[in-house]
Amino acid sequence: MDSGLRGCGGVTYLHLGDQRPYSRWFSEQARGLARELGAEFAEADITGRPDFTAPLGAYLSTQVHVPGYPLLGAPRSTATLLSLLEEGLPEHDALQGGGGTDVPSTESSTPSHGIFHTARPGDRDWLEAVSGSVRVCLSESLDNQQRQAMAEAKVRWFRVLAGRYGCAPAITVVRSAGEVAGFAELIPAAAAHVSLPGAAPRDRFLTCVHAAPDAADLRSALLRAALGSACAAQALAPAIWAVSGRRLPYPNGPLPLFLAAGFEVVAGLGRRCHAPDGWDDLLPVRSAGHAVKAGHRLPGSRG
Repeated sequence: MDSGLRGCGGVTYLHLGDQRPYSRWFSEQARGLARELGAEFAEADITGRPDFTAPLGAYLSTQVHVPGYPLLGAPRSTATLLSLLEEGLPEHDALQGGGGTDVPSTESSTPSHGIFHTARPGDRDWLEAVSGSVRVCLSESLDNQQRQAMAEAKVRWFRVLAGRYGCAPAITVVRSAGEVAGFAELIPAAAAHVSLPGAAPRDRFLTCVHAAPDAADLRSALLRAALGSACAAQALAPAIWAVSGRRLPYPNGPLPLFLAAGFEVVAGLGRRCHAPDGWDDLLPVRSAGHAVKAGHRLPGSRG
């Protein structure tokens, strides 16, 4: 170990509640990193705390903060976290479509309307939708009991958000051969961990849009479906906010994905280092409610 790493100060694990299914596992890896560095360990729930995260430069829903080093994202083992710290900051810009995600095609990849569905707390299929999103996120090496426990933790967190912020989370799923193949997850904008200047109380924040590795790129269609469903569910249509990488899919993206779905860039959060992929620009994006024309129902919309 690089002796300069010791005495670095405390290691802090930052997490957006239980948004990430493997949040608890990553907490243990961060705690292990603190032991390796001989540092104190702390944990902070960053739900609805953009003023706390802004000075740290946090933008992912799970990150590890070590003073004097770049924020480290999940999911990574203690050994990998330590290796990234020892390697230091990459100097290069990230490649367009890096991070294992290509720039998506748009209309040609949009599946039929019938396989989209949006679920909310209180719906009969709410737990099923949450469980399906967890399966898409996680390795098949995890057994059903582990995945179910993670899904139940997310459901409890969603329940807290609905009570605290007065508007319900939602998950739009798309099915292929009967299985959830992708999802888009929305939470109240006030619960976001990044600053969203001008967000209204009714607005939503996109935590994740993701498709199974062996599925077609369904993300553009999922964004449209989530937007259509959100607008159909409220008399006064909300805006959906997200943070996109210009080139990388971290925390979501890359940017052409959102532009193709009708989002617009609102501001900039500056450059961030996503080791080992390189440096990228972070861009808040917003899809205004009026983007859905009256009488035009998008995939996934319902009353």
